Amino acid sequence: MKKAYERFTISLPKDLYDDFEHFRESLGMSRSDAIRKAMHSYMVRETTSDEKVGDIVGCITYILKHEHFTALSDDNLGPKYASIVQSDFIKSNDIQHEYQDVILSSMHIHLEDDNCMLIIPVKGKKERILEMKKKLFSLQSTVNCDFSIIGKERVAQDHDHAHPLD
Repeated sequence: MKKAYERFTISLPKDLYDDFEHFRESLGMSRSDAIRKAMHSYMVRETTSDEKVGDIVGCITYILKHEHFTALSDDNLGPKYASIVQSDFIKSNDIQHEYQDVILSSMHIHLEDDNCMLIIPVKGKKERILEMKKKLFSLQSTVNCDFSIIGKERVAQDHDHAHPLD
């Protein structure tokens, strides 16, 4: 089904117009496409800032310190106890299991020998997702944690199912 488009005119200060033109040209985008995407991004950000927004779609990305576990202690007499970094890695897995209802998938990337990046696409209640992000960020071994909302779920008025904001 072909979408109908509406045309409109806007007025901008010259410096904002020039900055926008340079920006969109550097991305290889048409003016209309750049404005559509900017408007959509702004509307998603503003409408999802409300705590009662309902279901959102987004991604939690965080970097976690990593240490390799050696089976025996230095004296080889028994098992080595896990360090804080190793314990945090286990806690990170436990947190993810606790929030399976909002996690769509997860990806574990080995950045360096002692840093891993975890990417978790999420969909569900905003407050639940933010609760999980807070727990992941509170781990001592979490170096950095970011959360981005890329959409929200809405119920189509003419359909019986939910789909992302388009």
